[in-house]
Amino acid sequence: MVRTATNSMFAKLLFLALVANLNVCTAKPREGIKSIQESQITQDNDLVQEHQQYLASAEHYLRLSETATNDQFHEYQLMAADMYAQAGNASQAISIIRKVPNKNTDPNIDTLQKIVLAEVAVQEENPQLAQTHLGRIQSRRALSRSQQTRVLYLQTKTYEQTRQYFLAAKTRAKLDKFLPDHRSQSQNRQAIMAHLSKLSPSKLSYAARNAEYPFSGWLGLAYIQKMNNPRASKQLLADWVRDYPNHPGNQILSGRTQNYASQFNRNPRYHQSSINRVALLLPLSGPHASAARAIREGYLAAYYENSGNGPKPSIKVYDTGGDVVYVYNRAIREGADFVVGPLMKEDVYQLSQSAHAIRTPVLALNEHPGVNPYMRSFVQFSLAPEEEADQIVEKAKQSGYQYASIVVPDNNWGKRLEKRFNSKWTNDGGHIVSQTRLDPDKDMSRKIRDVLGIEQSQARCSAIKRSIKEKVEYQLRRREDIDVIFMALPADQARQIKPLFDFYFAQDIPILATSSVYNANSNPGRDRDINGIQFVEMPWIVDPNKAGGDVKELINRYHGSQLGESSRLFAMGVDAYKLTQSFNQLQQSGSSTINGATGQLTLGSDNRVDRKMSWAKISNGSVKLVQ
Repeated sequence: MVRTATNSMFAKLLFLALVANLNVCTAKPREGIKSIQESQITQDNDLVQEHQQYLASAEHYLRLSETATNDQFHEYQLMAADMYAQAGNASQAISIIRKVPNKNTDPNIDTLQKIVLAEVAVQEENPQLAQTHLGRIQSRRALSRSQQTRVLYLQTKTYEQTRQYFLAAKTRAKLDKFLPDHRSQSQNRQAIMAHLSKLSPSKLSYAARNAEYPFSGWLGLAYIQKMNNPRASKQLLADWVRDYPNHPGNQILSGRTQNYASQFNRNPRYHQSSINRVALLLPLSGPHASAARAIREGYLAAYYENSGNGPKPSIKVYDTGGDVVYVYNRAIREGADFVVGPLMKEDVYQLSQSAHAIRTPVLALNEHPGVNPYMRSFVQFSLAPEEEADQIVEKAKQSGYQYASIVVPDNNWGKRLEKRFNSKWTNDGGHIVSQTRLDPDKDMSRKIRDVLGIEQSQARCSAIKRSIKEKVEYQLRRREDIDVIFMALPADQARQIKPLFDFYFAQDIPILATSSVYNANSNPGRDRDINGIQFVEMPWIVDPNKAGGDVKELINRYHGSQLGESSRLFAMGVDAYKLTQSFNQLQQSGSSTINGATGQLTLGSDNRVDRKMSWAKISNGSVKLVQ
């Protein structure tokens, strides 16, 4: 009966706590002096009543504790302390808490004590101590609804006091569904938007890529609010309303804004029955000209080999060596109704932020974390190596591996992949046993011995010899807790490293690698050094019959078959054309798949093209498909 009383009291008094504390500093519309004064008087009266109710409840629980049993005494005392804390009388709350043992065998009393201690810490503006108390609450999933609400609420206050606005908004988004009435919900939602308004557009966009509903919707709405572009904002808001029809954020939008959204929903500008003129935006001058030319040739080869029914669009190529926004606007003026490009990461971001970026659909050939993932007319397609790391994690997990070692080059590219693999692997429950970054100008064999624990084995051998002072036959061993090795190295470096793994007794450990270990040209004499390595690769490289063999034959005819790394850029151009042809289909159906040259292509919820690549293995120096 006491447990029921506790939970019931949480529910009854939760509203009072939230109303008293949910207020945030948000801009208010201008009001007349009289209305402001009347509003303030009403608010002051409410606060006085709430304060009196807390004090009355505290005294009530103290009276109950006088005749209660030992366990009930502690529970009633804690509930009284809680009421004093919420009334702002932290000193009185602390004096009562001291009468309750620090460790309680009753989990319900233990939870209540930690919540009250956290409440007191929040009242005394000691958020670190409050977080410590909340972190010690056991089995949060077993908490009652009212207890979960209280914990979430206290967490928001600690984040707000430490100005961690992202975490405060994220926690309030979770809290929203627990709130009991329209008033507290409205205040909470205004607080979410107020916190997110303090974040940069790039932070909002990046976070939205991995956020879950409903927080993803709040992030998208905050991004739109930050845009200094009325035309683009209206279109993006229309997309947001369509994609989040039941999101709580709809309640804070004005009727006028929703009317704009309805107008755009009836006439979505990025869906076209056909594409007539394509503008291909590439940096044909400057340091990236060779990459741009390879993509251009792949795009045009796929265009000329396309034997589909109906008329083909015309294509005009533009050099983006200067101002990408100027070039884009010029292409639109000249009649382009679909844009492919730009290629450079910063150009992609600049174009996404321009006032006219949504005038026509864009298939960008790179990605930038600052691009709004909800701008449905702006799709990003790249050959990001992080996608390969994700696919390696997926395969390793499917194979049952748990303990991994990481080998990457000592440069920014290697650090990116190390970070991505480490994050994905540990988030999925895996363990990193060892890792190293290799510099080709330094002793790489020493690094490999460290990864495999050979140095430790040698040290044990030396210690034994010193201890018994006799000649000892001792076999060096590698560590036995490595299930799999994740490798992301250039081909020349991989050819040096794989024999070292074999020499140091690791020939039986599977190595899963990125496509970088293979230079895309068959060379059995040299590639025998990477025998046994499995790696992700484009179908264009390892299975061209399934990825546009006729187009590849055409490219080889004019550019030679030994294209190396450029071959992958030709493949990207081929897939850019396929995505152009299927753009509307991908937008309208989230399950649509394209068998592309760079992989199986689908459009993700973040408007990025996801690639599922093939698996291959080096056997006797030659590439073999792995099913």
